[in-house]
Amino acid sequence: MTQHLSIDTITDYVHSELAAGEDALAHEHLQHCADCRAAYDAEVRIGEVLRRALAAEEVELPAIVKARIWEEIRAARPSAWAVAAGWFRPAFAIPAVIALALCAFFVHPLAPNAVAAPMVDASYYLEEHAAEQTQTSLGGRSSSTVLDATQTVSDAGPEPSEPLGIAADDAAPLYALP
Repeated sequence: MTQHLSIDTITDYVHSELAAGEDALAHEHLQHCADCRAAYDAEVRIGEVLRRALAAEEVELPAIVKARIWEEIRAARPSAWAVAAGWFRPAFAIPAVIALALCAFFVHPLAPNAVAAPMVDASYYLEEHAAEQTQTSLGGRSSSTVLDATQTVSDAGPEPSEPLGIAADDAAPLYALP
């Protein structure tokens, strides 16, 4: 580039406002031209002086202006949309969504016509366990005797004359006995 850069171009270069191609040309020109480099350095110094002066100078608003600003802030009422948007803040929305998901999971069935799973009465298991215990531990009992759920093996006493519970011959066998 044989021409010097204009002051506007140097200012735009300092503030990164040039297009990519122009920025590359200006950068290359500043590497080789001492006059333009001096103008660039002066522009950078002016910007630094202005920033320091602005940072050092504390602008104090008059008391009446401050009072008026605070009055406007306190008097302003949020719109309905602003109130509704407040409910969607993550601090409130995330726990609310988690609570709703837990309620939906534990309270509402997954299918609208879901049928409850059939339940087996605990006495069934007690009777079966008692029957198995009498058949395997005493050895002398017949396989048709089953104890009632309220009786234990010791309550049954010696070989009963009639069965205390249901007969295994009446029901389908649940276990294959050895």
